[in-house]
Amino acid sequence: MKRRIFALLLTLLCGLSLPAAALAAAPLAYESVLQASLDRLAEENTTLQPTSIGGDWTVFTLARSGRWNANTPAVAAYYTRVEASVQELAAKTVRQDGALHDLKSTDNARTILALTALGKDPHDVGGWDLLRPYEDFSWIKKQSYNAVAYALLALNSGGYETADPTIRTQCVDYLVQSQFDDGGWSIWGDVSDVDITAIVLQGLAPYRDDPAVAAVGDRGFALLSAAQKENGNFATIGAENTESAAQVVLACCAWGIDPAADARLQKNGVTPIDCLLNAWQPEARAFVHTQDSQKWSVQASEQATYALLAYDRLLKGQPFLFDCTDVTPAAEEPMEEPTTEPPTEPTVPTEAAAETPTAPVTTKATPTTTEAVTEITTTKPAAEPTTAKPTTTAAPATTAARKEATPHTGEVSFVLPAALTLLLACAVLSLLKKREVRHAA
Repeated sequence: MKRRIFALLLTLLCGLSLPAAALAAAPLAYESVLQASLDRLAEENTTLQPTSIGGDWTVFTLARSGRWNANTPAVAAYYTRVEASVQELAAKTVRQDGALHDLKSTDNARTILALTALGKDPHDVGGWDLLRPYEDFSWIKKQSYNAVAYALLALNSGGYETADPTIRTQCVDYLVQSQFDDGGWSIWGDVSDVDITAIVLQGLAPYRDDPAVAAVGDRGFALLSAAQKENGNFATIGAENTESAAQVVLACCAWGIDPAADARLQKNGVTPIDCLLNAWQPEARAFVHTQDSQKWSVQASEQATYALLAYDRLLKGQPFLFDCTDVTPAAEEPMEEPTTEPPTEPTVPTEAAAETPTAPVTTKATPTTTEAVTEITTTKPAAEPTTAKPTTTAAPATTAARKEATPHTGEVSFVLPAALTLLLACAVLSLLKKREVRHAA
């Protein structure tokens, strides 16, 4: 009898306490990984160069996380290198208008995003205006669809104006009208690629109140859903990798969709957030390129970290990661150079950056700059993440607030029931003790 009572009490107590423990642990899964990865990026990347891997994106991530700002010593040294690089590269181009490359507009976009996140003005970097080339749509689109998407991200990151007010509209129309039959976009050929599709969706997100953009977005997310593997992961050029999952997370966050809750992006219970966490190496405090890799990757770590940061901002109701209009402009006073710098920086992996294609572009015919453009209205990302229902016909939800409890809003209390259970246990034990005494007498 006594054993049965003990078992009943133990079951009741565990039933009350385990859910509380589970709820407490759930948000820490991504939060602890995010903070540990930011720690490593801040510790080891103090001699950053204005490059696509191990450079601008690391600065952007640390700036958006609040770890770094324009007065951080490592940033002061980085900005000096940016100025020198801009002066060298801009002077080499045929354009001579602030473009850092005659063909790759993403070089400008990447640097603009990093500087905007720091509160620095990209209109005057080493005497060159990095935004001036964006008056020429033909230059923007030379690098294909991802470059056009990054142009929108760069221009909207600081709400930058262009002398030609139709530039944004030309970019949006170009992407909308060139969506492939299967629902996505790619750099090579006419078969959609997960990375490029996700990047284009990020660029189009501020315009999703336009019905044409909303319809394109719905088809784009349907493509991502169809492309998700049975293990929950994503692939680009046939290879599953962490960066693809990161870009999908960013696309969801840009559209106000919770990537850990949307049923369209779950396979066998695995979400894009799970894919990022499965690529985490605790000992290295970094991410691997593929989940069977033994060595961590700089590129994977950068993209996975700022994707988790975007997810964190979504749950907290903050502006989308690439919307830097909440950044305070940096003071104009000159910044001091750091006295010492670590001698080395992490080895750069060989994986090619998603925003820098190296093969010739062979895509479908797309609209020219002489075509009529429609007026597009920019809208801010939703303040709260939405729980989008699985559908392939309606545009992703953008305004409905989440009703279910999140790790940050759930308010279930288990203290009182647990206390009552303990009191009940003590009372029962006391009665059992008295019975034992009586039997002994």
